[in-house]
Amino acid sequence: MAMLKEQISKMLVQATQHQIDLLKKDITEIQASANEETKSSAGDKYETGRAMAQLEIDKLRNQLFQAENAIQVLNGISLENQSDQVKLGSLVKTTQGCFFISISSKEIAIENQMVHPISISAPMAKCLMGRKKGDLVEFLGRQFLIEDLS
Repeated sequence: MAMLKEQISKMLVQATQHQIDLLKKDITEIQASANEETKSSAGDKYETGRAMAQLEIDKLRNQLFQAENAIQVLNGISLENQSDQVKLGSLVKTTQGCFFISISSKEIAIENQMVHPISISAPMAKCLMGRKKGDLVEFLGRQFLIEDLS
């Protein structure tokens, strides 16, 4: 499972870096568009267009900040350290699915299984933290077994 963890982490870093690149490009384009608008508009139309552009830029900068934080979390995960307890960076195989405790992201299909990347602040991760292989865990009224852990 250690190689699987490396592959998952690499995929998450690549996807997040791609998201960062797109967000930076979008911010630059919106800023350029807003600057062009100032050259050709005057009065209320100018102010409204400028305000809407700034709101969009603020939203994108917030998303950029979150994506950059996600990269920091991923880069801070030690993939070599083995632990007998679930912690940040653990790959946890349960009877309810496979979870990678890292950042929240969409499911990843890898080696004929679906892996759910979840952040340590996710309710499922909080339920798993500190547990060990063989532990029976209850989440949302359903019990499941931790089958493997790396």
